[in-house]
Amino acid sequence: MDFSRVALRKARALAQGHGVTDKARFVEADLTAPNIDGVAGLFDLVVDYGLRDRAASQSPSIRAVRVLPDDPTNLLESGDRAQARGNFIPLTRSLAESDAKLTESIRPGRLRVGSKPTREPLSGAQPGEGTMKISSEVTASARLDLADDFRHEALFYVGLDGFVEGTSAFIKEGLEAGEPTLVVAGAYKLAALRAELGKQSDLVQFADMSDVGLNPARIIPAWVDFLAHSAPDGRRVRGIGDPIWAERSSDELIECQRHESLLNIAFADSPAWWLLCPYDIGELRTDVLDEARRSHPFLWEDGAHTDSSTYRDLETAARPFDAPLPPRPAGHQLIILDVANLRHVRDVVARAARSHGLDEGRAADLVLSVNELAGNSLRHGGGSGSVRIWTADRMLICEIEDAGHIDKPLAGRERPLTDRENGFGLWLVNQLCDLVQVRTFKKGTVVRLHMARA
Repeated sequence: MDFSRVALRKARALAQGHGVTDKARFVEADLTAPNIDGVAGLFDLVVDYGLRDRAASQSPSIRAVRVLPDDPTNLLESGDRAQARGNFIPLTRSLAESDAKLTESIRPGRLRVGSKPTREPLSGAQPGEGTMKISSEVTASARLDLADDFRHEALFYVGLDGFVEGTSAFIKEGLEAGEPTLVVAGAYKLAALRAELGKQSDLVQFADMSDVGLNPARIIPAWVDFLAHSAPDGRRVRGIGDPIWAERSSDELIECQRHESLLNIAFADSPAWWLLCPYDIGELRTDVLDEARRSHPFLWEDGAHTDSSTYRDLETAARPFDAPLPPRPAGHQLIILDVANLRHVRDVVARAARSHGLDEGRAADLVLSVNELAGNSLRHGGGSGSVRIWTADRMLICEIEDAGHIDKPLAGRERPLTDRENGFGLWLVNQLCDLVQVRTFKKGTVVRLHMARA
């Protein structure tokens, strides 16, 4: 069941490919609607296709799972019968609800599709959740031991020749040591580097940063995957990540810089590996280079490896991110959120997406993303909030604001655990949108979603 035809087409294609179409029913409908034609009573299984990662409830009263390309048979695995109600918003967000909450919200014989909406108490993270704990042993002045720790280093170079010279030497050294290496950079840089490496390039993994890191919040999960697949035994590996280039927009640049700082938090306790981040001092502004020195504990400059004297410590990097956002334009659309008007919000976003020229798939992704965050605001952001919509050149921008606070620095950049009820919303929108800006101020949190037309 999904309000998006695009999602249903994907689900049908997966079911057909695995020969289970005759065992499934596909319903284009909205779970928050007061009534759904032809749908009533008990379900063997309710599938929410929105989130694209495995997440399954362990509740004895319901097991809801999402259709996955690698294991669509989950569509059939339901040992229990459960009753779904039309206003059950959590299914559009998280499939890892706790037993107690699921039992209260969905109980066979108690709630039916179309039942009167009820509003649960809204709250944020539980005490002690989401607060970054920094070991006293990890400080800005600590010298990393290459045998034991994550080494995050900025390479300062000039021009394409300087990039190839520095990165090829780094790669060759790693190959001699038997260290798997992944390079994520722009296509033209990858081509030049491959040419320099010759046959050795067959021993290296390459990925285009415009695919991996268009939205910088997707880069950390890519490195996590690389470590999991290339170093499951904890062996040392190397990486080259080049997320910042002169053509990045100002909004993208700030998110890339935030990403660079968060790398130090994300891999503070990881097995030892070395990540080199190239910066072209001939093209990038001085303030960008200065920020690179603050986000990298180690520098490679003029042939020398040194500690950064201006490195930002982990405690500082872990604080809520409150960098100013560009002002909203005059005349933007404004919707005040309420539990009764989520369908109206989706309709407005869908119309704006069509008007802006987004194709059907991208429009559906944006609608799903706004719906996800709007529901999250109502449940965790103080019970209210707002959605604002405007355009900026090729971008359609939707902003969700509420009174909640995000104190987990890696929110939206870590895959949600299936046994937790929180953490799915920001992860989902980061996978779907071209850029996501998250800010937590004293008065609350603002999330801006960017989606570009072709």
